[in-house]
Amino acid sequence: AAKAEAQAEQPSPTLLTETDPSKQQPAAAAEQGAEAAPAAEAATDTGAAASSSEPAPPPATAELHVLQVPTAEDGYKVKVVVVSARGLKKTDLLSEADAYCTCEVSGRTEPVFTTAKVSNSANPEWNHEAEVAGIKAGDILTFTIKDKDWAFDDHLGKVTLKAEHFLENNFDDEVKLTGPGAAEEAYVKLRVHKVTMIENFASEEKEVAAAAIDEVAEAAQEVKEAVEAAVEAVEVKKRSNGCCC
Repeated sequence: AAKAEAQAEQPSPTLLTETDPSKQQPAAAAEQGAEAAPAAEAATDTGAAASSSEPAPPPATAELHVLQVPTAEDGYKVKVVVVSARGLKKTDLLSEADAYCTCEVSGRTEPVFTTAKVSNSANPEWNHEAEVAGIKAGDILTFTIKDKDWAFDDHLGKVTLKAEHFLENNFDDEVKLTGPGAAEEAYVKLRVHKVTMIENFASEEKEVAAAAIDEVAEAAQEVKEAVEAAVEAVEVKKRSNGCCC
């Protein structure tokens, strides 16, 4: 009986179960290693893809075009076209006039431009175009036609054109020549108009400005169509609800 009691008092051997930390640590490490392997492979693939891909292009930037708007104080730029003349007086015995035309601006000492000479013609056609800057209200353009000669250039008449005739509205008309040397029925045809902001651009800037204007026009048309569609939808809804207001 004493022997049996002693055996009963001895502690029973410890059983290792699944909750034993000595068993859990190797298993957890194995699971973490298994999970880390795909992640490492994914990171490697991502790094390889990033290194092999080309760098992204820089974002596009829009160039700012500043409009230089002329003012009345600075004066305006005008485009002048001396088209032709007719009925010029004959000053030489053996030939018609060798005519050319000069343009002067009041207050300036020198002509702003001179056309080419048209030889032996009472009805010359020049179609000469020029731009004249700094034209202000009150200025006067004077067009003088002369006969080119070896000794002295004979006057064949002149016309004056006030700025008020072309700054507000385009001038395109035939004007009678007056003054010394003018024939009874001699005329010169002129076109003069104020240069717009678009015309004042360089050729490259003209294209940019024209494209911008087209975009604005298209956007305005889209807004108009959207408003019309919204109004039509409201009308349809009113009719469907039996509203006659």
